[in-house]
Amino acid sequence: LFLMAARRLGLEPAVCAVIEDSVPGLQAARAAGMKAIGFPSSHSEAVLREAGAQVVLGSYEGLLDQADDFF
Repeated sequence: LFLMAARRLGLEPAVCAVIEDSVPGLQAARAAGMKAIGFPSSHSEAVLREAGAQVVLGSYEGLLDQADDFF
């Protein structure tokens, strides 16, 4: 799904970021070659990082402030 979305947008996976709160979603983002950003709504930061999150946000408010750090 993530690769199809990137293809439809005309983007390479490496320039895409996925925000996910699930372990399978983070694993899929990493498998697709995308940046994996965790959001701890249902799992702890440790679980999200173990699943592949490169960054874990505490809130959506910090997303734009940190966007330059993702790429």
